[in-house]
This record gives sequence, structure tokens and C-alpha cells, in this order.
Amino acid sequence: MRQQWNILTAKILILCFMAEMTVPVLPDITAFALPVESTVDYWELMEEAAGEVTIGFPVRIEASLEGAGDRDRFAFALEDTTDLSVRLESEREGALLTLTREGTLCGRSSLPYYDQIIEIDEMPAGRYVLEVSWQDEVRHGGNSDYQLTVTKSLDYDWDGDNPNYSEAHIAGAMFRENSPVYLSTPSDADLGGYTFYLTHYAAHWQGPVKDSVAPYRPEGAWEESPNEYIIYREAEPEFHIQDTIIPPEPGTENWIEHWKNIIMTTGAISTGLGINWNYTDSFWNMDERGDVSFHYFPEELQQIAEEEGVSGHSIAIVGWDDSIPAEAFKITVATGSNAGEYMPERDGAWICRDSYGTGEDTPYWMLSEDGYFYASYDSFELGVWYASEAYGAGEKIDNYNHVYSNSTAGMFPLAFFLETNGQEDLLYSNVFHTGNRGETLRAVGVYMTSPGCSYDILLRIGDEVPRLVKSGYEPYGGFHTLRLDSGIVLPENTEFEVIVSLKMEDGSNGDIGVTAAAAEELGLGVSGVKNKSGFSYIYEGDYRMGTADLSDTERLDISGGQGIYPAILAYTYSPEGLGLSTFLDVRAEEGSASEEEIQEARETLAAAGIVPRSQEASMGTEGIALAAGKATPSDAEEILDGKEPESGGDYVPGEEEILDEPIPDKEAASPEAEEYAGRKIADGMRRASSSSADGPELDVELPSYYNLADEGELTSVKNQGASSLCWAFSGTASMESAFLKSGSNMVNFPRGIAISAESGTMENGVLKVRLSEGEEIPLSFTALLLSDSDYFNPETDQIYWEISGDTDAVEADTVRSKSGESIQVMTAKSSGNLTVTAVSMADQSLKAQIPVKIYEDIPARITLNRTEVDLRAGQTFRLTADVESQEELKVMFSSSDPSVADVDNNGLILALRPGTAAIRVTAGSASAECIVRVSRDSGRGSGGSSNSGSRYPAWTAGEMNQGPGAALDTPGTWEQEANGLWKYRLIDGRYPKNTFVKINGSWYYFDEDGTMAAGWRLVQDFWYYLSEEPESLGKMATGWLYDPSYSGWFYLKESGEMVTGWQSVQGIWYYFQEVSDGNKGKMYQDRRTPDGYLVNSEGQWIS
Repeated sequence: MRQQWNILTAKILILCFMAEMTVPVLPDITAFALPVESTVDYWELMEEAAGEVTIGFPVRIEASLEGAGDRDRFAFALEDTTDLSVRLESEREGALLTLTREGTLCGRSSLPYYDQIIEIDEMPAGRYVLEVSWQDEVRHGGNSDYQLTVTKSLDYDWDGDNPNYSEAHIAGAMFRENSPVYLSTPSDADLGGYTFYLTHYAAHWQGPVKDSVAPYRPEGAWEESPNEYIIYREAEPEFHIQDTIIPPEPGTENWIEHWKNIIMTTGAISTGLGINWNYTDSFWNMDERGDVSFHYFPEELQQIAEEEGVSGHSIAIVGWDDSIPAEAFKITVATGSNAGEYMPERDGAWICRDSYGTGEDTPYWMLSEDGYFYASYDSFELGVWYASEAYGAGEKIDNYNHVYSNSTAGMFPLAFFLETNGQEDLLYSNVFHTGNRGETLRAVGVYMTSPGCSYDILLRIGDEVPRLVKSGYEPYGGFHTLRLDSGIVLPENTEFEVIVSLKMEDGSNGDIGVTAAAAEELGLGVSGVKNKSGFSYIYEGDYRMGTADLSDTERLDISGGQGIYPAILAYTYSPEGLGLSTFLDVRAEEGSASEEEIQEARETLAAAGIVPRSQEASMGTEGIALAAGKATPSDAEEILDGKEPESGGDYVPGEEEILDEPIPDKEAASPEAEEYAGRKIADGMRRASSSSADGPELDVELPSYYNLADEGELTSVKNQGASSLCWAFSGTASMESAFLKSGSNMVNFPRGIAISAESGTMENGVLKVRLSEGEEIPLSFTALLLSDSDYFNPETDQIYWEISGDTDAVEADTVRSKSGESIQVMTAKSSGNLTVTAVSMADQSLKAQIPVKIYEDIPARITLNRTEVDLRAGQTFRLTADVESQEELKVMFSSSDPSVADVDNNGLILALRPGTAAIRVTAGSASAECIVRVSRDSGRGSGGSSNSGSRYPAWTAGEMNQGPGAALDTPGTWEQEANGLWKYRLIDGRYPKNTFVKINGSWYYFDEDGTMAAGWRLVQDFWYYLSEEPESLGKMATGWLYDPSYSGWFYLKESGEMVTGWQSVQGIWYYFQEVSDGNKGKMYQDRRTPDGYLVNSEGQWIS
């Protein structure tokens, strides 16, 4: 039993670390904790216990505001002058963040949305206080989780190379077939790309990587196309991008305020704009100095400009200036039906960053030599035809080391059209399979294209019923890494299904959208994707958010007949090491759909209203048009058949139409430059619309001017040459900006936590503390955060200490400490049972516990049933001891003269010859004596009686029908019968029957015919077990016994009697079956006892 327990402990340790590593040697380590569910705001508890909470620096903490009047205060100290960065990420909008020093306000952030940020250079050394609260008027109940990061601002001496992420590697990952996530053939690299290529790249842990991994061609190399020089090399990413953010589409309510908020809190936005060469001079204006350009595309020119050809180009939005007058964007069209002057309706412009170098390297068609220009807020096409993205904070690459994905062939937007009044949900899933090692599921990646979505994450492991493992809300669409509240162990070689439910807020006017890889036969996806059954599903029916009840839903296989693989990724921690990936090969030939299956799939999709948002079919140049409004089933059917719905839609010109457009006649432009300039602009940015849902109203003023360059959060302008990789350049500009904005805030989670105690004695996992009368003992503990990483540096090393149980027995002291720091958690004052819990503030799902038992050192007392007894030689007497003690003590019996009267461990006295002996009884430090007087004369003495015992060796069936008790061996000889059975012949020639006999130190039982028994025997209402093994045949068993025929454990007293009910064995409580149902005496394991208590797989009582 003990050996099995040790094996189980070792397995738990391995699962805790999820890596093959050497366990550090620490004193009295009692717990290496797996993550468990955490619903307690420990920062709030620390504040309540200690008033103002002191936090470390730097630090990242997760806490919550509870109610509109709640205020959380955190104090920290700066030891030196520091460039300070404070960032608050709230689940709900309208938080207020203030920074004070000695009561003086140093900084304040009250942005209207979910994130707040304070950045102050050269903050002097001293003690500061941060307060998190709500702005005066919030439209919700004031309950919200948040993440607060306090760190040093990055202060790099940029040389243009650091950070410098590789654009060629991104393109190579998308278009080279040696990439595990390639989307199409290398020739398609010359046709431009989408912003969501970057999300596909990052979500599958392909990058970002340094430019040195796959360098771009030298600047000025205009002749080459991307197909001629992009490469893919497998490389370790610099970090993992947790989130990509899709800003609300321009033209929707409050979109400008949302874009500004995203730029201030996360970094640059990658988006696209349109160019028509016939209107180049119209769309671009120069200022008086001739060094700044102004871009404006009037909506009135949309139709004619598109008829003549509009090219797509990707840029990065890095700031804004509300003071730029509308007049700066005035354009004049001299001839044609659109002749006239056009000017934006309002002042203000975005500050845009291009990717054509600076100075002399700038191509002739770019009117700004410093790489920046202004684009009017009212420029019609900016961000509308071309989906936009920004990037959230990164995380360390060792937080998760294994990614599962079924959508490696793309993350293309699909609109699952539902009712948008908040009454319906989208419920869909992916199925994955683990390998030969167990893993811990820690996060799920979900790409939702719509803003303001509530979500549920459900998990099914094997044949288990699905369970709810995460719920939350995302204000913006995009790809979101959703870390689970608790790590969940996935067994080896097991199927698991990740189910996602999405629901938009009541009153939203958009459609729930997700992304997926999809078979090209359906007109939805990329070349080569096949349909494979059993990997992706959509659930139809009624599902209530916040539950795991799928009983009223029907699961439909959309990866089989339809060939759709939604972008749901699973991130686990595996003992195998970094950089693992399990990607479904959706291009394999097996499982290809027949024509009948394809037609059936089209009809199913059309009936369900599943259609693509504006995107190009099969990654080619021929576009699919889609009306801006909600598609009808007939529209969807036409789209699936490759036709435009009659309701009309956006027209995307083919390559040959664009290249035939005239190039403006600029001085110093060679024919080759003109040709490649036209191709570059034509194919740089492909159209893909964002969600048309409105963002919530924002009524707090933002600054009128903001520029990431002024904050030191932009890298040098790069030069894409004549390539069509503007989408990759704007994407890396945004990634680099995001790193500069929050790169010092990389998320790094500990892998485990261990506790050691410095007082008391550890016994069977329980810390035992003994108090003398009036004594008080301080109890100190150390908690240590653990990781498998050599460069482990948790975002916060703080530990919160909880005390539960008989808290009146102690006086609580410190409630927080640092990892590895010994602190006094409490002072023991009286007896009681408690549990001390250490919680990691870096990951509050990590906990470890030590049970504590405090004893007051009150001497034990022994009361005997007799203090003296008279016996005749051969008689026995049972001496019993009643022990009064605060702990379980073992009772010991001994005789001062065993030749006169001997005694066994159960207090059975055997009188042997005349004389006097003292039977001494001890329990701990307590003792008592019983005087035994032995005589020959029958009837003499005051203590014995004729029925008090049996005379030895006059064995009779009636006299010997009792359990084992006598301490002395019985002389005699073993005899084996012809049938192989054994008997024992006594020295007087008799054979013991129906009785126990002690022979050579072991007890045996003999049946009514005198043969030795084996196996289970019921003797005077007690069960005993006699060995059936050849080497110990017939010997009575004691202690733990495993019986394979019952597949269970039993426990036998030292007297051999089988126990039932609750029993304490070495201080640990177990429960044994009391009912005679064929399993009486069998130990309960991993179930609840009849009186409602829970025992674990070892049978030990846990709750």
C-alpha cells in the first residue's frame, strides 16, 4: 500500500512539472501543486488584511473591482529614477487609474474604453500609490476583472535593427510549401495579401522572428518579385503574440475613438487604403513645404474610381492629429462627370507610416520623403475595404509549448449569420488527439471577427460529458488567447474536443463571425483543402451561456461534407519540450468529397446561412462579391456557386485590369520603375472587410494629438521596394510597435509551487506542533515558485498566505511574501486543526497546502479496568486501558516477570507459575500498573473466576473456540495428511480444533476436524485471513491486505480481526465497507462514504 502511494505521488509530481527535470532538494516540501480553479480575489483579501497593499516592482497582477464604489490601492517603491509605465487592462470599460506620491497626483488615465495607461519619464525614487476605481459615470454594474502592470518603460538605443522582424519570413510561411502553415503556391506571393495572414502566422507560433532569419532583399532591388526571393526557415519565435485586435470598421459608430484607444494602449494599427492612378494628384496633396502629403479618397468618386481600377496598399496608423484642417485635403477634378472640388466634412487626420524608405530611397510616386503622411478621417476607403489589425502584449514562449490546430490552411473570415438581438449563440468546436504523453491544457485560442462578444469555452475529454472551463467577454474582435482558470490534465492517446460559444451583446447590429480554413470546392477557401470527417463541428439548437448543457443541441460535422475547419487552437504544456505542434493535414488526399457530397454541403451551408465575407476564392485574383447587408439563403447559394448575388456588392478587379491602368507621368521614372510600381500598388493589399458592428458609445475626451514616434514606440521606416509585401511590412511595423509599447510586460507564468515549514514535525504530510502549557510558537513557512526554464522570471514573485480551519488556535501574522522568502505566517497559541495555503499571485490557479495539527502538551492519563488480579496457573485475563490524550497514542504492555505472568500487545495476560508480576501499561509519557498474583490452589485468590480464561494445555473444542491472544508458543509437531492438508499435534497427543494456536511466533487457525485453515475465516463474528501463499501457508495476516479476488484493500488489526467503518491508520482516516453485501471490509476509494465524506484514490479522507 505504501509503495503504491509513493508511485502515485511521483506521478503527480511529474504532472505538476510537466517536464523531465530534477526535483530540487528542499526541507519538508509537502506540495507541488497542479493548477486548480481560483475564484477568489486574493489582492482584495490582502488589502482587507493589511490595508494598503504593497506590491513589487516590476509586477503584473490580476484583481477585480466589485461594485461601482470599489477602490483598489497598491503601493510600490522606486529605488532609482525610472521611466515608468503603468498599464491597466479591464474586462469592462470606464476604469480610472491614478498615480500619486505623498498625496500629490503624478498621473491619471481615464480613457473611455477598456485599457488605461500612464507613462512618465524620469520618475524620481520614492514610494508611490496606484488606485484603480471607476470613472464617475459607468453604464454597467461596476464588476470587472482587470490586469495591472507596473514596469519600466523600454529605453532602447535604436539603430534601425532592433526589434527588426522579418517580413520575408512571414511571406515564406504563407507561400512556401515547406512551411507547416502555408496557404497557397509561391506564385501567389506576387498577388499581395491580407492582414489576417499575420494572425495566422502568429497564432501558429511561426513568429515574429528576427530579420536575420530570413533577410529581405537589398533596398532598391525593384526588379525582383516576392516569388523570386522569399524563403521559409523553421525558427523559434521571439515571443508569442497573445492577441490580435480587429478595430471597428470605419464608418460604424464611435470608430475613431476606438482606433485612438487601440493605438494609445497597444500600438500601431495595420490597415489598407486605395489608390487610383488617374486620380493620384487628386487623392494626394502637398503642403506648402512640399514634404508632407495628404491623402483623401472622396466617397463621391468611389464608383468611377473603381471602374477605372483601384489598387490596394497597406500602411500602419501610428497616431492622429485633430488639428489638421479639412482644407489640407481639398482636391480638384478638372474633367469628366466628376469634375469639381471635394473636401472632407471635418478636420483631423490619421498619422500614417509607409514602407518605402526615406530620403533618396523613397520612390517617385510617394510624395513624402520621411515615410509618413496624413490620411483624412473621412477618406472613404481607408480601413473599409481592407481589414485592419493591431497586436496585443506578447508572452514568453515557454508558457505553453504545444499548439494544436486544424486550421493550418488559413484563417479566412466566415460570417455565421444569426439573429443579432442577443438571443442566439454560435456554438462550434474542434477535435484534437494527444500523443503518447500526458499534457496540461492551459489556454485556448479563438478568432472572432466581431466586437463585443461574450464567450464560453467547454471541454470534452474522451467519453466524458463536456464541462465549462472558461467564460468571459472580449470588447474587440480578433484572435484572443484565453488562458483557462485552471490547468486541465489531458491523458495520453486521448481525444479532446474544445467547444466555443459566442454571443454578441444585446442590441448589436452586426453578425457573429469567425475564421476558418475551408475547402476550395465550396468557394470558401484555399487550394488543396479536403474534407475530413470528425474534426470540426457546429452545434444547432438551444444552449444557455454559462452552462455545459448540450442536451438540446445537435452536433453537425462541418469538416466532413463541408470541409470547414474553424480557427480554434489549443495551447498545452507538454513534458516533451518547446516548440511542439500537432497540425491536422487538411490537404491530404484521403477523405476527398464526391460531387454529390459537395452539392449536399453547399445546400447545407446555404440553408444555415454560412457565407464568406468579401474575400477572394482559392487565393486567386478573381473576387467574390458579397452585399454589405445580411445574406439570404439564396445569396449564400449563389456565392457558393461562384456567382454574385443580385443584391450587388463590392467589385474587385482582376490583375490584368489593374496592370493596364495608365501610370502617371513623373519625372525621373524609368519604364521599368513604372511597370513594377504599377504591379506593386495593384497587388499589395487584398480586400477583406471588418465587422460592421458598432462599438459602444465613448464620451470621455481623448487627446487631440498623439504620435507613437514621440513616445519612442516606433522603429525605423523600412523599404519594401517593388514587392507586393506591403501587408507584411505594415504588419511587422505594428508588431514592433506593440513590442515597444509592452515588450517589457511579457507574460511569464510559474509552473509549480512548493512549501516548506521550519517549525514542528512533518508526519505523513501533516505538520504537527506541540505546545507546552502557556507556550506560544511562531510558525514560519517558505513558498517557492518553480519553473522548467533556466531564465524563469515570473511577472510577480509574490505569495499570498491563507489560513483556514480552527483559526482561534492561532494569531495570523504576515499574509504575503516573496518566492523563496521565509516568513512568519502565524503564531500557534492553542490546540486545533488548520490548513495553510500558499497562492501564487503570478498565477492564482497555482496553490499548495500544508495541514497543521497543534497539540497542547497535556500529559496523557491511563485508566485500567483492574489494578490487581489473582489468577491460577494456566488462566488468562484481558487487561484493558482507557487512554485520555489529545492525540492518538499507542498503548504498550509489558511484564516485570514474564515467567510468572506474560502479556501480549493486546493486554491478554497468561498466568504461568506461582508468584507475583507487575503488568506495566504505557502510552506516550503516561503509565499505569496492574499487579498479578498467580497461585496453584483452585478457588484461591480474589480476582480470578472459573470462566475467566482457559487452562493450558488441556485443549477442548469448547474451551479453545476463541481468537488469538496468548503470547507464548504452543509446543507440538506438524503432520501432513494424505490429502495434503496439515494438522498440528500437541505434546499430549491431541489436535487443536476450532481455535487459534501460536506456533513459532505466528498464529494459525484449525478447523473443527483439526486441519489448518487458509483464506478467509469467520470466527465468533469476526473475519480473519489465513495466508494462502506456499511460503506462509496458514499464517494469520495483520495490517494492510490486498485481495485480488475482491480487487480491493482490507485492514486487519494486530489481533487479526478485519476492521469495518471508519478507522484511523497511522493518523490517517479510511472507511471500510460495513454492509455484508459480499464486499464487507473492503476499503472505499475515490468515492463518497455512506455518511457523505469524500475519500481519494488512496482511500484517504479528504473532505
